[in-house]
Amino acid sequence: MRLSLIFGAIWILSSCATKETDQDILFKGDYLIVGHKGSGPSSLYENSNFPENSLDGMVNALKQLDGVEMDLQVSQDGVFWLFHDHEINIGTEKPVNFHALPDTVIERYSHIHFSGKLIRLEDLLGSDQVRSFKRSVFCLDLKFLANPMVKTRSQYCVSLKRILISHLKKNQDQRFFLEVYGLENLERLKSRQWNTLLVQNSVHPVLNAEVNHSFSYDLARNSFFRQGRFKKSVWVLNEPEDFRSVHTVHPTLVQTDFPAMGKLIKKMRNRPVSKRTLKDTSAIIFRDEYFPLLSFEPESELPDLLKITINRFSGMDSCMLVISINGRNGSLISWNSYELNSGSKYIFIDREQFTHRNYTKADIYLWNQRKKHVRISDLKITSYH
Repeated sequence: MRLSLIFGAIWILSSCATKETDQDILFKGDYLIVGHKGSGPSSLYENSNFPENSLDGMVNALKQLDGVEMDLQVSQDGVFWLFHDHEINIGTEKPVNFHALPDTVIERYSHIHFSGKLIRLEDLLGSDQVRSFKRSVFCLDLKFLANPMVKTRSQYCVSLKRILISHLKKNQDQRFFLEVYGLENLERLKSRQWNTLLVQNSVHPVLNAEVNHSFSYDLARNSFFRQGRFKKSVWVLNEPEDFRSVHTVHPTLVQTDFPAMGKLIKKMRNRPVSKRTLKDTSAIIFRDEYFPLLSFEPESELPDLLKITINRFSGMDSCMLVISINGRNGSLISWNSYELNSGSKYIFIDREQFTHRNYTKADIYLWNQRKKHVRISDLKITSYH
């Protein structure tokens, strides 16, 4: 691959030379890949475009992966909502248990603090956007069964199970997994019809991820280790290298916070993938509006996935990463900006689309919107193709 670096009015300190080291990676296995909380947690990765457990986050993941995982709590009215925590902060002195709130209060709080993003399970499954994804996987983490206000009410839990199953039966075009904590809750959900994941919180020594066991069986016989189909779910894998070993666990499901990376794994599975370090810079300081990083031309190969890793930064509140794809006569084919934060960010590039449209140049640069003093320490760009 011929790669050209472009430099403008920039200042680079202690910069290492750009490295181009190839390494072939093989992703084995035929497991399903689903988006954790949709497109990943809101807080951990500053996922402002696709908040966790939101319709937007779910649809974004469904477009790229085999399915999605979501958290369920239940309101005072017995309605299932996509929400992770047992308690929710509604502006009172102390957080309030989610189950203590009626739907009207949850709706009002959603519009005030969540931009209307909180959504009922029934509304999610019934939306035209979600129903268009046939045979997708929906992994439902039944958080409400561990909610202190719910878990002690055995008969109520049984009635909630009936309501939940009725929702699932209305969506026969989809595949459902129910995720629960503890054998007691597993027994409440005993059914031969639904796959149930038993969350065991067992960390795999190699993968450094949770490996949960799944069964479809009748617990009344107390023989769940000898009957039914044995399955495993692994969560959460967020590095391409982690997917290299996951096939040794023989999982049915693998969860990831990065749909773009999961899309690459699905596309490249069971054939070699080339990993290349495109840029490895120890320090960058600049004030200009634009800071060029990389440039690709048609004779070079656009990567399928870019991994942007930043160790430390300052002044980045005004800085975005931009990928600009230009066509003939300087026409703009595509322009996408991405928020930057410490840690790793994965960006999937549909290079077949750009090749088909006869792109002439692809530029990757930093956009310093407010022209502030920006310092980045240890920036690394890795490509997978």
